[in-house]
Amino acid sequence: MIQFAPIRAQRFRSLLIGFLLASGLYGCDALPDNVKKISDRIAFLVLENQETPPKQVSPDKTPTRQSPHQGASRSITLTGEESESLGIKTVVLKPGAYFETRTLGGEVIIPPGKTLSVSAPISGVVLAPANSPLPMVGSTFQKNQKMLRLLMLPPDKDVLTARNSLKLAENRTRFAEQKFQRAEQLLNKGAGSLRAKEEAWNELQNSRTDLRQAKVLVDLIANQDISASIEEFAPFEINAPIEGRLQNLLVAPGQRVSAGSPLFQIASEKPLWVRVPVYAGIVNRVRQKDSVRVHSLSNMKPSGGWTAIPVLAPPTGNPQAASVDLYFELPTDQKTFHPGQKVAATLKLKRKKKGWFLPSSAVLYDSRGETWVYENTRGHEFIRRSIEISSTEDDSVVLTRGPGKGKRVVISGAAELFGVEFGNGK
Repeated sequence: MIQFAPIRAQRFRSLLIGFLLASGLYGCDALPDNVKKISDRIAFLVLENQETPPKQVSPDKTPTRQSPHQGASRSITLTGEESESLGIKTVVLKPGAYFETRTLGGEVIIPPGKTLSVSAPISGVVLAPANSPLPMVGSTFQKNQKMLRLLMLPPDKDVLTARNSLKLAENRTRFAEQKFQRAEQLLNKGAGSLRAKEEAWNELQNSRTDLRQAKVLVDLIANQDISASIEEFAPFEINAPIEGRLQNLLVAPGQRVSAGSPLFQIASEKPLWVRVPVYAGIVNRVRQKDSVRVHSLSNMKPSGGWTAIPVLAPPTGNPQAASVDLYFELPTDQKTFHPGQKVAATLKLKRKKKGWFLPSSAVLYDSRGETWVYENTRGHEFIRRSIEISSTEDDSVVLTRGPGKGKRVVISGAAELFGVEFGNGK
């Protein structure tokens, strides 16, 4: 449907008359009266059916909950009993000096000398641990945990003389059986002794064991079947020498290895190190004996991360990038970082700056990552203030922008005040 803009009836009638005259009706005797009547009627109908512009609806005056980053903070007034129940504690903000910092990229690595390569102590066939498959690369193991087994192979000279050894074992077994039968017959006739019979029996059992092993050895050489050998010969157990993660597995089940062949590599991840390449032009400005703060790239909050201490390491660098590597040790109880992970490390410089120190417990973060504190203006009255954090010092944060000198700031109960301000607290 065609929509007409609101126009006056007189103007519309004039336009319609012009249209009818231009359409060939000019010259008719009854034209002026008929045209006027028709135009008036059409104008009336058009103007009557036009849509009336919607009325402006006054905005809803119902108060809405304000988000932390919208507008200014409103003052919160509590009673003494309410402040005590919320556990409100405050401290006077005081200025202080702190070292400038520089945040650089780093990499989590396994310390040198923490990767062990385990070799085969004897020649044999590689077998998986009993009732389990071979370990997967990347799996973690405890010290002395079973990794794999080795079925010991006979010496080369035994392989060459295996059939002759089998014939000798058969002859010894046949002679031992005859000897035992004679000893038993003499004992039954009263001409022999029980001791002679027992010695003959032990000799027979030993010869039978040698015969069985000789047959297994011949089958192993002729048919390459190790199933019977596993039952006959106890495989040699290879255990993890240290607690760590399996870095590389160099063998497969059924593979024959000689003595000294590498089997697997395992690396200890307690502790991990962080390698930080520093531009050679500023390395002398860095406090290399101070600890650094290490953050994951997904959480760069100044109050987060882990503290890493400097360690002695072989000097390394990258001449192409004109950088020198600094090494730091992460705590052994951390589970955030893994070898090869890229991280951010905040290093201290030798130059000092002035700022405001505040406990980390006083800082609040909103949904946009903005930082706030609650200032105690007077009595039990509090107001939220925006702050800017430049760095961290142990359990404190350093502010470059905040309430100011002598202001009293909430260090305990800030989260409760946040809930009270936005309707989430009791």
